[in-house]
Amino acid sequence: MIAIAAAFVRPDKTLLFVDRQRFITFHVTHLRRVCTMADFQAHSPLWLCFWSADHGPVYTTQPELTLQVLASFHSEVVRKNIFDNTPVWQVMKEHQDVYNGFGAQEATDVLFDALIHSRMPISLICRNDTMWTWFSTAVAAHQEMQVYRVMDPDHLGEKALPYISNTMFKMNTSGHQLYCADILCSQKEQVYLSQEKVEMANSMGIFNPDAILDETGVAKVPLATLPSRASL
Repeated sequence: MIAIAAAFVRPDKTLLFVDRQRFITFHVTHLRRVCTMADFQAHSPLWLCFWSADHGPVYTTQPELTLQVLASFHSEVVRKNIFDNTPVWQVMKEHQDVYNGFGAQEATDVLFDALIHSRMPISLICRNDTMWTWFSTAVAAHQEMQVYRVMDPDHLGEKALPYISNTMFKMNTSGHQLYCADILCSQKEQVYLSQEKVEMANSMGIFNPDAILDETGVAKVPLATLPSRASL
């Protein structure tokens, strides 16, 4: 296998429309035969070439194993004598053996859908049965949605995305808009919630009508109203 590392320095352009990384590694592998669909199934001879041993199962291909791994992780955190204050988004990002494919953005999207603050301590989530149910359900649903987005007939019927051309690393506007339209927590001016989610959030007291956004985008409650209401 040959690994080619490349760094792009073009601060005036969006370099990659997916996650805007400026460093990328290409892995080129010479195989003795042509790949088949069977090679992309879990535990195939080439499985570790596609997913390293450090990566865990994915719900869409290994639902039972994924739930088992989540349950084991949950039990391990609960058994700890020390309360783990690590933010849940960071735990998901750093434990690919449990949360395969979840980076900071994906983790935040899942937590948003589960109505859980991204900086909530992982021990607090694991020790609360209701919160853990919301969280684990959202993890599985997110992985299913990723597959649905790719196989959605509406997307499959769309015109192919244009190639990047003209100026080197030119912004691929169509690709950027198609991808970012489904990101829930990327500093959007408007965030769309279903009526069910809105009612649930209101019942939990998450929304605070007294809060005001400051210049940095952080919601703060005036001191005069602090005793009347609390929120995340």
